[in-house]
Amino acid sequence: MSSPVHRPFPVPSIFLILLAVGLIYGQTAGFEFVNWDDNLFVYLEPGLQQGWTADSWRWIFAMPERAFFSPLSRLSYLIDITLFDLTPGPMHVVNTLLHGANSVLVFFLMLRLRLPHEHSLLAAFLFAVHPQHVEAVVWIAERKELLSMFFGMLSLLAYLTALRLHGRLHGDYFLASVFCLLLSLLAKPLWVTLPFILLLLDQWPLQRPWSWRLVGEKWPYWLVILLFASLTIVVYLLQDNLTSLQEVSLANRFNNALVAYGLFIWKSLFPLALAPYYPVPSAGHGDALILLSAFFLLAVSLLAWGWRSSRPALAVGWLWFLGSLVPVSGLVNAGQVVAMTDRWSYFSHLGLLLILFAALLPSLLSSTVKAGFVGVLLVFAALAWQQTTYWQNSETLWKATLKVVPQEDAAPIHLLLGLHYQDQGKVPEALEQVRESNRLNPKDFSTILVLANLYEQQGQQPLAEDLYMQLLSLPTEIPQPLLTIGMNWLKRGETAKARKFFQKLATLQRPSWYTYQQDGRLFLGLTWWMEGDEKQALVQWRDYLTNGGTPIPKHCQIAEKVLQKEEFRQLAAAKEGLKQLCKAP
Repeated sequence: MSSPVHRPFPVPSIFLILLAVGLIYGQTAGFEFVNWDDNLFVYLEPGLQQGWTADSWRWIFAMPERAFFSPLSRLSYLIDITLFDLTPGPMHVVNTLLHGANSVLVFFLMLRLRLPHEHSLLAAFLFAVHPQHVEAVVWIAERKELLSMFFGMLSLLAYLTALRLHGRLHGDYFLASVFCLLLSLLAKPLWVTLPFILLLLDQWPLQRPWSWRLVGEKWPYWLVILLFASLTIVVYLLQDNLTSLQEVSLANRFNNALVAYGLFIWKSLFPLALAPYYPVPSAGHGDALILLSAFFLLAVSLLAWGWRSSRPALAVGWLWFLGSLVPVSGLVNAGQVVAMTDRWSYFSHLGLLLILFAALLPSLLSSTVKAGFVGVLLVFAALAWQQTTYWQNSETLWKATLKVVPQEDAAPIHLLLGLHYQDQGKVPEALEQVRESNRLNPKDFSTILVLANLYEQQGQQPLAEDLYMQLLSLPTEIPQPLLTIGMNWLKRGETAKARKFFQKLATLQRPSWYTYQQDGRLFLGLTWWMEGDEKQALVQWRDYLTNGGTPIPKHCQIAEKVLQKEEFRQLAAAKEGLKQLCKAP
């Protein structure tokens, strides 16, 4: 074991990295929230509205209703709101500081991987200014990506330090590495591939002879990732959010993964026409693009294998890149199916940095190459600055996105822009965008619902009612509107129309919609009671109880609160029905 070499702390290099980050992302201090997940996870999140309370602490560790378990990210938002109130500017500044810290950690990682100081600095600069990283930095809802990266990098550095000091995994740095991995996964369960990356680094640059002992010594890492991988799957199952093979076949997933890898490489080299949303083309990926991506991946993989002895950094970097994208490649789908997103490059680019600065650049080192590379960095920085400006607010973001996304696949973008205009009270502009979204995707439940609400705002009740009834023929993943529309008809005394929505609620299939099924049965009974058909009402209420409904006393308390609302004060028949329900056996 060699003694550690003490070098001066590289303050000037760190300053230059942070300066580059500040020049690009300092503008975000004046940016707003966007209506894409910022609303769901930040400024409309009930758990954050009251600030620092006992309830908010319980919310931090509660199972999420959407996405994945990320208590550390929730905690960071809570701290922001406690210190700065619910204002976007300081949150953007925190994201910028985290990106600056991550860029500095990339610099230290490259040094620890035995790259020359100059190469390490260039790698950190490229990471700091790469335009594909803009999405992860300026999107407040994506704070989890930055936090996950920060603690994942600390885990990597602590691992390398433990081996440098002790020659084996031992001591405080080893424990710190495992703990930092835990924190990274608590922010976002993305770094589940870390133990595999550590095995790669064991081969290069650490040159530890391969044996199964290297796998066994990492048992705390395996335990942590097994825990979080299982937890993530359980959360998605509870949310009923995993896309089945019937919805997206294995062949389509594999083809999309091949194309996604190719697109990542292309966007990494030519970061133009970036967007927060890259839809899977409505006609699917063309065979030529799939074959081209497959050929490229195979060619580079064979090259990396052939050069594994002479250029081991190429094999390590390539496997790092491929492996880090596996969790987000689309082979396992949860939620909306997309071709790729730029934020996924934030972690995977570390592998490409190794390829460039450890495998390729040393053999091309010359004053001309250096000058050219500095020029590329300046171009990338300018592109990143411009890309950042698009995130000023929802309007600038979605208008810029519409210029990039193919028009035939732009329905979700028109809808989001329309929702922004609706929030701003610009109903005509909102109608224009939502109508276009409806034209491009006429069977989308969310679009029809928003369009109906806009017509209602304009007093065009017949158009709104036609669209509300049209919703009954569509499959939905949003049961709440069915309940809301049914209740609206109910308070108007339109029991027959209300009953159609309650019937659909009562027949929903997903386990996560159980509560809505029960609401449907409850209010079905009320519609029959209000029409004077007590027999049908009691059938529905007994069905409610037979299917495991809430015990009568508790249910009565809940229903009474509902019926005490202003819009239900005149529904005497409904209240009489409730009394009958409470007496039901």
